[in-house]
Amino acid sequence: MVRWTKNGQNVKQGRYVRLSQELVAGVTKVSLKFDQVFPEDEGEYTCTVIRNGNVVANSKGNLQIVPGNKSLLYSLLALLSPTH
Repeated sequence: MVRWTKNGQNVKQGRYVRLSQELVAGVTKVSLKFDQVFPEDEGEYTCTVIRNGNVVANSKGNLQIVPGNKSLLYSLLALLSPTH
């Protein structure tokens, strides 16, 4: 199971937010993509992978909105490293 959170609150797929997961060369790649971003989307995002009730990997990233940036797609890609 993969869980995305923003500032400790669960992130759900919606109109402007897409969660995806794919297997590439034996490695699972997960991403959180924004079609549009708003000031309230800023914050710390965490991707956590849970297997058999245990956290096996996690990754954190911060999303900061830069005024005037015209990009249409923002994404956070979880580069997961095993936890100890």
